[in-house]
Amino acid sequence: MFLWAQGMEGTSQIGPVTAPLDIAFKDALSNLEFTFTDHFEMKRDKLTLFGEYQFINLGPEAEGPMGVQLDIGFKDTIAELGAGYWLFGTEKTNWEILGGARYTKQTLDVSV
Repeated sequence: MFLWAQGMEGTSQIGPVTAPLDIAFKDALSNLEFTFTDHFEMKRDKLTLFGEYQFINLGPEAEGPMGVQLDIGFKDTIAELGAGYWLFGTEKTNWEILGGARYTKQTLDVSV
């Protein structure tokens, strides 16, 4: 079992108007609307195949220019597939070569 958590810092721009966007790591849980993670691994002899899918949906609110309330929707998707091959090992370590591909997509929607 594992847990990924993230924060977000930057600026959001609508036309010529920019506003700071800052969700600290500690605030991510209170802004969490939905999350899903799935990980799998298959091993046979020296070969390992693995894959993972992660989706997180954050819905923070912020105050924009002139006190306008902004409803922000942030979605982050990560998918990866890979393989590993065991080379050699000792009493304390195993050495494998890994390779794979990762897809990442982030979207940000802002409503006034």
